[in-house]
Amino acid sequence: MAILTVNNVDRTGQIDPVGVLVSAGGSGDSFPNTGYEYVYVKNASGSSVTVTLVYQSTVDGQTITNRTVSVPASAGRLIGPFPTTYYNDSNARMNLTYSSATSVSVAVFKNASS
Repeated sequence: MAILTVNNVDRTGQIDPVGVLVSAGGSGDSFPNTGYEYVYVKNASGSSVTVTLVYQSTVDGQTITNRTVSVPASAGRLIGPFPTTYYNDSNARMNLTYSSATSVSVAVFKNASS
């Protein structure tokens, strides 16, 4: 599981979103989460991919079902933000996994002033 870099975005337009995409990790990825981040998932494969957003908390001692997002073939999805109370692990990171990492790229973005 790789720790993804959070890319700060501001009005100067200095970030090329395509230029910061990295290959999705076969066992998933994580990133430092302050609650203001968004994940962009680009699926260049020929079939849809499911991204699982891993919950880290429970409600009344019950495990919460992880949220999933389907990314269609040859499409991308911007997902987030992720409230820290629910998504952060003990290292203050958000974790996500993919049903397949083949031909899938990912990047994390955050408002530079957040």
